[in-house]
Amino acid sequence: MTGKRSDWLILTLTVAALTALVIPALLVPVPPLFDYANHLVRLWLIAGGADSPPLSQMYAPAWEQAFTNVGIDYLGAVLGRIVPATAVGTGMLALATALPPLGAVLLNRAVFGGVHWSHIAILFFAWNATLIAAFLNFHIGIGLALMGAALEPRLGKSSMALQVSARAAIGLLLIIVHAFGLLYYCALVGALSIGRSLGRLASLKGLAARAGGALAAALPAALPACLVIALAPALPGAHTDAVGKAPFWDFSLASKTYVLLSPIATYHLPVDIAFTLAAIAPLAAVALAGRCETHAGLLLLAAAMTLIAILAPAAVAGTWWIDNRFPLMAVLALMAGLRPNAVLRPGPRTALAVLLTFVVVLRTGWIAAVWLQRQQDVAALARAVEPVPAGAAILPLDNVDEAAGVAAHPLGRLFHNGHPTYWSYPVLAIMWRRAFVPNLFWAAGKQPIRLLPPWDEISYPEDGLWRSRVLTASEEVPDHFRHWRQRYQFVLLLNADVGSGADLSQVDELRLERDEGFARLYRIVTGSVAGAR
Repeated sequence: MTGKRSDWLILTLTVAALTALVIPALLVPVPPLFDYANHLVRLWLIAGGADSPPLSQMYAPAWEQAFTNVGIDYLGAVLGRIVPATAVGTGMLALATALPPLGAVLLNRAVFGGVHWSHIAILFFAWNATLIAAFLNFHIGIGLALMGAALEPRLGKSSMALQVSARAAIGLLLIIVHAFGLLYYCALVGALSIGRSLGRLASLKGLAARAGGALAAALPAALPACLVIALAPALPGAHTDAVGKAPFWDFSLASKTYVLLSPIATYHLPVDIAFTLAAIAPLAAVALAGRCETHAGLLLLAAAMTLIAILAPAAVAGTWWIDNRFPLMAVLALMAGLRPNAVLRPGPRTALAVLLTFVVVLRTGWIAAVWLQRQQDVAALARAVEPVPAGAAILPLDNVDEAAGVAAHPLGRLFHNGHPTYWSYPVLAIMWRRAFVPNLFWAAGKQPIRLLPPWDEISYPEDGLWRSRVLTASEEVPDHFRHWRQRYQFVLLLNADVGSGADLSQVDELRLERDEGFARLYRIVTGSVAGAR
């Protein structure tokens, strides 16, 4: 096999593996991802769903309250008028899956040149914790940041005016899509300006000089953020009080272990680790056996991002999973800054590409199988809420049986550390039944939608799924649920088929309306009806 033919085969395999990554998004309407249902329903509302009663009396688009982290919302507002919301959501999820590894591949190619079998290994990191969390704007943002950084070698040959203008334009786009995308782009531009050689960083004086150059290179991209901060009426964190804005750190060994594993973690950590070892083993073996080209700036950035992940708070300004976002950015910078260059004949190069493609496609198939299996839960939820009339209010709760443990849950219903992936499922009833559900995110500074009075009295801007015991443990009932008997007509219990299950029929005001296993619907009855039971 000739070298040219081998390169074409490797490029074909890379495209095939990249294409495979988006197939799971095409197979299921609502995958088991933490925030996905929230994104989907918000896109549907701002694309016209909020215009018709009774929802027009509950929700309203509010573009003036969010200027960053709204990339998919702007696209959804346009596309949602043309195609169904589920198709828009599918497209956004496909972009969030494919863009980060694709951006890292393009950056690696821009730095080192040419087609390479290691590009397929980069695609492996499409499946990770923040994708399972459905941080769509974040993923699209860091993908665009990597793609923007891949333009730097060409921009470096152009005039200073063009460089500054291009970086400012990319920065403006990224601050709209997601603030972390802009942060990552500035860091990548700075890292690329440091250069490939470690020799330039041998002295403190040399390091200081390169750091100054990195800041100067990144400054034009950061200027749009300053403008947005100055003009925005509300920034992320505007919805919470001083306590909620304060940073929250968790330096426990378990927490930081999960954080550092976030670039590979999905639904079952042993499976994730096995796939990861299969993906990086040939990469590591070839790199150790031969010469490995590196980019010093990108490797320094990867190290810095890893350190930040360890030191960063888990939450700040009402936004959680802050520390979980840095390891993926570190890994993508690392992969973009490495090129294993052991001398291999065309045959072995192609064999490595085939092996890596097999691993990427097999893991993608495993993810797809989990998503398809969990459609049973989505279907059960749809059946359970069928009796809910338009305009009714549903109080969603979670059945948590501590004795049952993680192993008692079907695969994919929990994230690898035990967090429920069905966290946002209840808001689907907004779209399906035109009902009110308090779990829709509507935080000022983060989401371009708001709740209208009096509905805003019984919802918190970024609410989670409360445990069922809040109905009977008065000290645990949050303030906005305190008058649930008067303000809601239904209670929806999720994860109801795990463990012994919470029997909410024992609550005097509740009557079982429909039991679909995973989802149970209870009608709230009061007065003489409740007393007669």
